[in-house]
Amino acid sequence: MKLSPTLSSLSILWVLTIGFVSFSYSLEEVSGANATLETMPSAQNAGLGAIRSSAEHYLGDGGFDPTSILSIQGHQIELAHSEEFGGGSYDWIAWGGFVDSTHQSVLSLQFSRYYLGDIKITEEGPIYEGTDIPRQDISDYVLTGVWATKYRFLEYGMNFHTLYRQHTQEGVGFRLDGAISSNWLSNYRTALIFQGFSSSATKWESDQLEYSPLEIFMTQKWSQHLPFFYGRLSFLWQSAGFIHKRPNRLLSEGRDGLNQNFGDWLGGSHLGTEFHLDNGVIVRSGLQNADEFKTWTAGVGVKLLSRFQADYGMQSHSELGRIHRVSLSYFIEPRVDKLKFK
Repeated sequence: MKLSPTLSSLSILWVLTIGFVSFSYSLEEVSGANATLETMPSAQNAGLGAIRSSAEHYLGDGGFDPTSILSIQGHQIELAHSEEFGGGSYDWIAWGGFVDSTHQSVLSLQFSRYYLGDIKITEEGPIYEGTDIPRQDISDYVLTGVWATKYRFLEYGMNFHTLYRQHTQEGVGFRLDGAISSNWLSNYRTALIFQGFSSSATKWESDQLEYSPLEIFMTQKWSQHLPFFYGRLSFLWQSAGFIHKRPNRLLSEGRDGLNQNFGDWLGGSHLGTEFHLDNGVIVRSGLQNADEFKTWTAGVGVKLLSRFQADYGMQSHSELGRIHRVSLSYFIEPRVDKLKFK
């Protein structure tokens, strides 16, 4: 029996996909320029337990879950700035808008810079005294393109990150992410995110290569309008990585993948809650690790007129203090709130 060209192509695609996933699974997690992609651009995410896909979608969510940008209601621009421990700072700007007349496809372009300066160059062992200790700076630049579209009851999306690190030596890299999501009910949404679908690679001037493997995450969101309380309540959950043991960016401990220790994996998930008052005030809280209260977060947002929104978010760290983020969103077209995720 002869296979049709379509079935034959699908078979080849499945074989390549399985082979690629097996290869990605065997790769070891590395740290480097790729780690900057784990930085959350917006204050909304910071206040929601570091969940990267908010109850109300913003362009900043697109770097993690590309299908999230389908919920924007028109062309908009977003800006964000954050100050972190050790003199670090993070700046981000993004544009997003519909690319077709039916509003079924959305495109977003995003640019960010992470800077860490005045780092002392020391060696293990000696005690350094005086003011003549050599110092260095690190600057990471990321340019991201995000695209997403709807087909029936499913949403598909992908993003492509290009990386550049300016340090003692320079490095360039890339990463491709994908996602599929669905609004099963008017107030419930689920998504699967394939982070590093291409794996993630960075090449340094020394010709050293760094690879980060494929990782899979899941997000769940439930939202309900509460007329008696004049607002809308949302609960959010984001899993830890399904495959590899990955440390939380703000904590030193890694969390096992689902295949290794279910309890540890579940405890490493993120929890968040948001209450959006009808008058435009938004209150947020969450846990960066579900089983550790010391990872609590908090935040607040205010909608100004119909075109602006200002947000503040705070993340806690048990040893290094707190991270403060401030975001400003500008909606080129007046925004009209919707109760549904779509």
